Amino acid sequence: MRAQRLISILLFSSVSLSPLLAAKRKLLILPFQNREKNALYDYLEGSITDAVTRKLQENFIFESPAEEKWKGTASQNLVHQHEFYTHTAGMQLGAWLKQDVVISGSYIVVQKPITRARQNYSDEKPADRPIDKLVNTPQTSAPVIVTTVRVFDISKKKLVTEFDVESFADASLFESIDALAVRVAKEAAVVLPNETEWRETRASEFADYQHHVGLSVSVGAISTPAALDTAIGSGSQLLPKDFHPLKFSIGYTRRQTFYRDIFVTGQLTYGAASSSFAVERSTSDISASSRLLSVSAGAGYHWAFWSRYYAAPVLRVGYQSGNITLSYENLLTKPVDLDGQEVTKRTFTANAPLIGFGAFGGYRMNETLAAEFHTEYELLFFSNRVSAQVFFGLAMTMGLEL
Repeated sequence: MRAQRLISILLFSSVSLSPLLAAKRKLLILPFQNREKNALYDYLEGSITDAVTRKLQENFIFESPAEEKWKGTASQNLVHQHEFYTHTAGMQLGAWLKQDVVISGSYIVVQKPITRARQNYSDEKPADRPIDKLVNTPQTSAPVIVTTVRVFDISKKKLVTEFDVESFADASLFESIDALAVRVAKEAAVVLPNETEWRETRASEFADYQHHVGLSVSVGAISTPAALDTAIGSGSQLLPKDFHPLKFSIGYTRRQTFYRDIFVTGQLTYGAASSSFAVERSTSDISASSRLLSVSAGAGYHWAFWSRYYAAPVLRVGYQSGNITLSYENLLTKPVDLDGQEVTKRTFTANAPLIGFGAFGGYRMNETLAAEFHTEYELLFFSNRVSAQVFFGLAMTMGLEL
């Protein structure tokens, strides 16, 4: 009943939240930095960065990490705070922060010749034509701000474009900054969707959630060595592989760990099974049941193909605590204990480390919910033997934005 209720909650949540959690491209906008550290022009760092950010927000749909998050990542990975504009910093920060696009930039101030069109007018010099009012000043050069902009596509691990924009350090500077922002927005259109494009494509795109929770049910179908099919006698030993347990698991998966397609996972599993076995020199069978509780962790590689499908191999290690209970109620002659008392039931522990080699394939039903088919070869290492089973199962997973 509880499992059914939880599945219902997952289904309701995925349907109700999917319009709100539509896929958005992840964009990191690094501050445009004063490459020469000329204090006279430090104020432009914030002005250019803010203008570019506003223009991108006006034209595109995206989400950006919080400033404290990306700065913390940069500090932890020893990226110098005055070198965010470099090619290496852009690519690495984008990869570490799991971004789709990174935009970075820097500027320097150089002296360039003044053209006649940028010379000052003199209102005191009489002239019939405006062109005659041009003053031939002795100044032949002026400070020019050269801004370099880079746009990275992190998912494709490449620099999409790099360009320079020049502007004079005079009263027209802030108009030039606005023009720069327009140019950046134009170049970014290659990798960022506008609102119309985003709304048209979000039905087929899926949010790249890093955190996932899931519920699964599986059955032990094949045993290695084969399940016990002979009569139980003196010296016989029952193992979990002699049953075909039904297992219920709840798991957590964190994707994009260490590398974009690597994930780590952990799960808690409960299983139960029952069966009956023949007994030597008896016409009656005994009934037996198996219970297990295990905890495990593992890692895998996530491989996505087409738009809705994905697959992954998984390696899992953990520990299983279990017991096997034998009931002698049906026997006419029951075993006795050391005190000569008849025994009607006996419970044996079946604890062991485990290793699982598995794989699963998934189908994304909507933005947050996916259905998966699992298969796994699970080995249990007991003190005197190793047993294994092949499990097949189904799972439902849900992506979360934490």
